[in-house]
Amino acid sequence: MGKKDGIFAGAISATATSMKKSRKPLLSGGLALVMILGVSGWSFPSKAEKTQQLTILSQDGAGTPRGKLIVSIAKAFTKSTGIQVKVLANGGTGGSNAKSFYESSVVAKKEADLVLVNLVAESTSWMKIKATIPLTKYLKEWGLTKVFTPQSVVDWSVNGQLQAFPVLGFQWPVMYNMALLEKAGIKTVPKTYDELVAAATKLRAIGVAPLAVGGNDWSGAKLFFQVAQDYLPQSQAIELFQKGGYCQNPRAMKGIDLFVKMRDAGVFVDNVQGLSSDNMSALYNAGKAAFIPQGSWAFTTVPADIEKSTAFGGLPVPADGVFSKPTAFQGTIGMGLWISPNGAKKLDPIKKFVKFFFSPAVAASWLTKTGDLVDVKLSNAQLKKAPHLLQLGMKLPAIVNYAVLPDVYLPQKVGTAINPVSSLAFSSGTSSSQICGALDQLYK
Repeated sequence: MGKKDGIFAGAISATATSMKKSRKPLLSGGLALVMILGVSGWSFPSKAEKTQQLTILSQDGAGTPRGKLIVSIAKAFTKSTGIQVKVLANGGTGGSNAKSFYESSVVAKKEADLVLVNLVAESTSWMKIKATIPLTKYLKEWGLTKVFTPQSVVDWSVNGQLQAFPVLGFQWPVMYNMALLEKAGIKTVPKTYDELVAAATKLRAIGVAPLAVGGNDWSGAKLFFQVAQDYLPQSQAIELFQKGGYCQNPRAMKGIDLFVKMRDAGVFVDNVQGLSSDNMSALYNAGKAAFIPQGSWAFTTVPADIEKSTAFGGLPVPADGVFSKPTAFQGTIGMGLWISPNGAKKLDPIKKFVKFFFSPAVAASWLTKTGDLVDVKLSNAQLKKAPHLLQLGMKLPAIVNYAVLPDVYLPQKVGTAINPVSSLAFSSGTSSSQICGALDQLYK
């Protein structure tokens, strides 16, 4: 194995050990491996397998840490089996371009065999409209019943059918730059709404921007929904996200009123309504914003000097709300591996790829190479190898309450059209009634 493939040495070795009993061909190439094959009775991949090509559409660009890792996994699999894998990178980390590209390719019947995207907006309907195939039966047939965390299987299933094999989950705290807070005389992470407003006022007094968020994209929309449910029991929040009716719900309106108060009190950075999630991250990573809501997918982008000053918490809550602690999001829907109708015609090589992709050592490489949480069960020893900020993220359940993540409950037409409403909510002068009216209109 070449030096560049060294990160998968453990994966291939572990897979070979686990497959030895079944005597199925999995690896090829190299004198040592030839000896292993000869002793164990394994055979080299068939000519059909060598010439068979799989295609994977990824939501992550080729130059991103995730994109690079996906390509490396594909190369390692090809080296092991002789089965060619072509990775098609389309879209950024949000995956919206990849999803649109995939839907167009399905119509043309030229879609990739496998798709790596999150479970948000368009993808929530793919299995229903037969753009992808249900996968529940393959959990048992392919020996995957004990691979995934139980919650991830639940979250990725609809009506008893698994939509995609769960790949990545996430923790989504608020990251606080304690060095900046301390300059403003703030010694602890704010936990209540009153503490949040007081912190923002002190930070602005010394010329430091308080909370940065992408008011014009998905990051701002998530924060808006996070605040809007501060007075809603979980079941009511879910029903509201599914059906709308914000203006008619007194508890929802109380949450929207709170958001407007937060905005008008100067909690958010100036001109927040025009910012993106990239702008948000840039401000925090440059030490120009004191805190941001940030998911674990971006922990590795934080510079070392900012990381040293970073503490995790949640979004502060009102004293009379339903939460006893600051809120955060968590989920298992950060990325899944879907099988397309074209892929359904290649189940034999896809089975081999799936088993390789979800082997413990390969799955654990996400922790160390991209800083992502995975939906695969890993050992404590593997989890301890996660980067520092991800380790902090794993401790988040002890200090926050988890709000309802709206993504899987919002109707597709709402989820794909929410950004302009989010920008409206962050715009100074917009009233609670205008915000709820714009939201309810999306449901019509």
